[in-house]
Amino acid sequence: MRLLFRIVKVIDAISSLVGNASVWLVFILMLVMVYEVAMRYVFTAPTIWAMELSGYLMLLFVALGGALVLQQDGHINVDILYSRLSKRAQAVMSVITAGLFFIFLYYFFILSAKQAMVAVAFRHTSGTIWNPPIWPISILLAAGVGLVMLQGIAKFIRDLVMAVTGVPLEQQAAAFKG
Repeated sequence: MRLLFRIVKVIDAISSLVGNASVWLVFILMLVMVYEVAMRYVFTAPTIWAMELSGYLMLLFVALGGALVLQQDGHINVDILYSRLSKRAQAVMSVITAGLFFIFLYYFFILSAKQAMVAVAFRHTSGTIWNPPIWPISILLAAGVGLVMLQGIAKFIRDLVMAVTGVPLEQQAAAFKG
């Protein structure tokens, strides 16, 4: 049980580190948009890159922050029934539905990883007037999906332990510490 707890804690730490770092992308996005508005409306000299960069920054924020949102149960739930269940029954339901989660993310990860490999191999660019390389974005998107999968594994471990024992993993690990 302590090994499972350690694995979950490492995954949680990675998700927290990357997710909290990704928050800075929103700040950068804000600066880019303020700069673009000033250039466009004050100096009548709009940039060719601000809108495209803002899209990439938002994509990375969502991709890299997804694991932290999953860790903190921030994703949308249909909890008409779910919220009325006991914690143990919720964990059982989460274990049952985890298969759908992992199937979707597995294919999303494979597709994004293939896209990243192709983008790197062929040095893909965006094809716009600014034309930046898109391989860094592709790599980070695949990494973000991978992090969500890892956090999904941590959630699955927590839910499985709760479903089987009725006691949260953290409480069991604390009991083993003595």
